[in-house]
Amino acid sequence: MRKRRILRAALVLAALCLGTVAAEAQIEKIEIVSLVPFTVAFRFSNPATAVENVRGTATLRDMGRSGQGIDQVSVGPFSVGAGSFVDVQASS
Repeated sequence: MRKRRILRAALVLAALCLGTVAAEAQIEKIEIVSLVPFTVAFRFSNPATAVENVRGTATLRDMGRSGQGIDQVSVGPFSVGAGSFVDVQASS
């Protein structure tokens, strides 16, 4: 009988900006749209002051024994107003 190999993976998103993002800002509704090419979508909610030039990285990481990165994509730049959100999509 053939054994199945299951890939356990996690998506890690990090957001950086050329300003200050409030601690209340959240990354929500994370979705891996496609693996080839690696495409990720998420919602960035910002209840505080408006920010511009938000940039980041999305990394798909193997959560099995190796813990190695599988793929990575740059996110941004994007801006988000105070008390609002923006839906973001990035692809490799």
